Amino acid sequence: MWLCIKKSLSSRKPEPDKKIEVSDEIGLNLMRHCYNEFTYLSRILPSLYFAEAKLEAAPTPW
Repeated sequence: MWLCIKKSLSSRKPEPDKKIEVSDEIGLNLMRHCYNEFTYLSRILPSLYFAEAKLEAAPTPW
C-alpha cells in the first residue's frame, strides 16, 4: 500500500530524506478513488475512441 500512496504523493516533492506518514484510512480511500476512476474510464473511453475515429458503433461492454 505504501507504494500506491508514495506515487500519489510524489507530486508534492517532499525533501529527499523526509518520510511522509499516511494513515491506512487515507491509503484505502485513495485506492477506492483510483478504482472508481479507472472503472469509469474503462467504460467511457471505448465509445470516445469509436466516436473520434468515426468507425462503426462501439461494442457494448456488457
